[in-house]
Amino acid sequence: MKKALITGGAGFVGRHFTHKLLDMGYEVHCVDPVAKYTGGIDPEKWPLFNPYDYKNFKFYKEDCRQFFKRVQDTDFDYCFHLAAMVGGRLMIENNPLAVADDLSIDSEYWQWAVKAKPQKTICFSSSAAYPIKYQRQKGYILLKEDMIRFSDDIGMPDMSYGWAKLTCEYLAQLAYERHGLRSVAYRPFSGYGEDQDMTYPFPSICKRAIENKGKSQLTVWGTGDQMRDFIHISDCVDGVIGAMD
Repeated sequence: MKKALITGGAGFVGRHFTHKLLDMGYEVHCVDPVAKYTGGIDPEKWPLFNPYDYKNFKFYKEDCRQFFKRVQDTDFDYCFHLAAMVGGRLMIENNPLAVADDLSIDSEYWQWAVKAKPQKTICFSSSAAYPIKYQRQKGYILLKEDMIRFSDDIGMPDMSYGWAKLTCEYLAQLAYERHGLRSVAYRPFSGYGEDQDMTYPFPSICKRAIENKGKSQLTVWGTGDQMRDFIHISDCVDGVIGAMD
């Protein structure tokens, strides 16, 4: 039986990875303090399935930084590092210093990984890591993976959340170069699903459409001029699992 750690496992994305890995027969160790405004939910209240129906599910309700100090297991096949202090756009813009706590979370993860030596880390960056100069209303261009190169000018990312994600990617690169730690980083664009918190765009847009049925005007999200890519969370999970090796 393969063994996986999921930090931030009680959040929206973490719950779906937990479900997928449990169905695949993994022993899943889920760590999450269920902090306010992060979208985390206590496992006994997960809306789409009960993880305690699986004997191979283990939950630790604690900050992953405390877990790293307490647990030094060296037999994790995969670590899905999802832990982050973020609860959608409102938190990114209105509480950027709280989001900066992600720098501490990622730093302690990689220092723990040097000792625990997981076979592979799956870490999650964000579209917020891309330079905002490419995302202005006038003169925007479609984002591509190679627009971020640590050997060159990386540009200004989106708020403290973007800086934290960029730093995590850079730490992953250093962890490989200095310690041989294997990892892969994903920058998923706007995942959505039926159990997502209402502070995120997709469910909020759906809610507004339902509440304004029959009205002549619908305010969608801000000015309504923005473009966003959306991917269903099940497709995101399947894509990661299929490509991570």
